[in-house]
Amino acid sequence: MQSASRVLVTALAAFLLFSAQGAKAETNALVAVPEPAPAAEADVTAWHERSIGNVDAPVTIVEYASMTCGHCAAFHELVLPHVKSELIDTGKARLVYRDFPLNGPAVKAAALSRCMPEARFFPFVAGVFKTQQTWVQNPDIESALVKMAALAGLDEEKSRACLANKPLEDQILKVMQEAQVKYNINSTPSFVFYDDKGEQMKEYKPFTDLMEKHFKDAHKH
Repeated sequence: MQSASRVLVTALAAFLLFSAQGAKAETNALVAVPEPAPAAEADVTAWHERSIGNVDAPVTIVEYASMTCGHCAAFHELVLPHVKSELIDTGKARLVYRDFPLNGPAVKAAALSRCMPEARFFPFVAGVFKTQQTWVQNPDIESALVKMAALAGLDEEKSRACLANKPLEDQILKVMQEAQVKYNINSTPSFVFYDDKGEQMKEYKPFTDLMEKHFKDAHKH
């Protein structure tokens, strides 16, 4: 595997703009990674990749994100809509979402998102990021998340059961640990790209261009 110094994520160059504004830059290495193996426990909730786009798209973008990460929220609000309309909806790429929780609240939010029906997964994730600054400051984070899940159609009993699902939590952490140990990912958001043959791409310029453009635009306002 190439060293992290040789494969720095050029796609995250736009986040350096955040650093210049006093925010912490969060970048990492680019590597092609296989789908994590599911946990053996039978009660892990519907564990499989969550993705948008055509599975036969020529490029796959894998996002590692933490639901308490401000830069991840910015990506989902400012950049992902353009990635979706210009790259995903046009069949040029698909996006796979993987959790990389940076703290306990992020683990809980990730677990709850995994209990959503697949069709509601990305809308729920979008809502979690959009309201991030509200729920992360709630003294009862779990109750705040349960209320959001109720708005998305998941009742409280199922939400509470999901938040207490230890095998599910273990699988989320396993995916994160695999990314850390094998691929030097240790911050969010991190992106990896690979082609339809599973070969590593050091960058995917159409994605990089969208990152740079829309984070630059955000600083003009």
